[in-house]
Amino acid sequence: MTSSHTTSKKYRARWIVPLCSPVVHDGVISIVEGRVAAVEPYQGQTDLIDLGDAAILPGLVNAHTHLEFSDLAAPIGTAGMSIADWLPEVVRARRLQQLTQDQRMAAILKGIDEVVRDGTALLGEIATKPWPYEAVAAQQSLASGSDLRIVGFCEVLGLSPGRSQEMLDWADTQIADGGNDRIEFGISPHAPYSVPPALLEACIDRARNHSIPLAIHLAESLEERRFIESGDGPLRETFESLGLPGLEQYPLAISIDQMIQRVATTPRGLLVHGNYLSADEIQSIASHRQRLSVVYCPRTHAFFDHAPHPVADLMAAGVRVALGTDSRASNPDLDLWNEVRHLLLNRQDLDPRDVVAMATLQGADALGQPNYGRLQPGSDGQLFVLRTAARTEASLWETLLDAQPTNLLGEL
Repeated sequence: MTSSHTTSKKYRARWIVPLCSPVVHDGVISIVEGRVAAVEPYQGQTDLIDLGDAAILPGLVNAHTHLEFSDLAAPIGTAGMSIADWLPEVVRARRLQQLTQDQRMAAILKGIDEVVRDGTALLGEIATKPWPYEAVAAQQSLASGSDLRIVGFCEVLGLSPGRSQEMLDWADTQIADGGNDRIEFGISPHAPYSVPPALLEACIDRARNHSIPLAIHLAESLEERRFIESGDGPLRETFESLGLPGLEQYPLAISIDQMIQRVATTPRGLLVHGNYLSADEIQSIASHRQRLSVVYCPRTHAFFDHAPHPVADLMAAGVRVALGTDSRASNPDLDLWNEVRHLLLNRQDLDPRDVVAMATLQGADALGQPNYGRLQPGSDGQLFVLRTAARTEASLWETLLDAQPTNLLGEL
């Protein structure tokens, strides 16, 4: 993947896949000052780089990560364990590590390097306090050599008033700073089991007042649904064993459907995971499709051995679905194309065109970044290149699983 701020380059390839317009066979894409200048058929243009049997796509969009876990060599816990059993493992692992600020910084930068190396141009990151964005901004170019753009959702959680206010104050500071030309901030009330209704409303107010996006983990597990709806079950037992305060607030007086309606009052809401959304909840999301998106993390979903994800039902209802990797705490890597491969292998009910759109255009729109995830004049010039032997457009999609990502553009 490459961006060319001070150069103009033209690339020819057998296929150009703009996502926002029809596929171009034997096409040329022109990049000027890091932006797409033109996408057109090859008509004898000169001074170009011919990539041959390749497909050029927009840089990928990873709509959900937790970069703080990028130092992990393998997921925490064991595949198939429940969320209720996994959460204490995460707490235990972090207590054992006792990461310093420098180590957290190194983990985040390692994650940035990884996502860029694997073709990601735009990232939705859950920024957990302390998230050293100034240092990330200062070192990002050196660390990755790319123009990666980050939407950092300041994570807010806490069942006690003191903890809640501490997290809100930190988020307020980050949001007031405003980020820079490569990092901007949103807000993330973590999840219904860690964010009581008053705290959720405080986050919604900030999203509305500052016109920023909001992301919340929602309907991630059956244990979550039971805890917030009935106040009991394995998740409550886990929280009691961890000595968490504020459990008397559960069951909640607000339903998941009502949460969806409240999040829909923000400029842009990302509902992360959505593994156990009901048919009525899917319709509620669809009724606010301009503002709401669902972020599906396929391999994390598989790690926990969840029931089949309702992604097909969501798309049939007209809901925008983006892809994310989640973190290395539940995924072996941060390679978004591996999420695409996973779906091509395991969800053959999905059209490959839709899967690629989820990894590009849909993710960009979910994050409110219309210049990413598509190839059109003015859009971001970072490109994702696949080696493919396909000779027809139909075979391009049919053999997508066999296509090999390449770092060719990044080497030019």
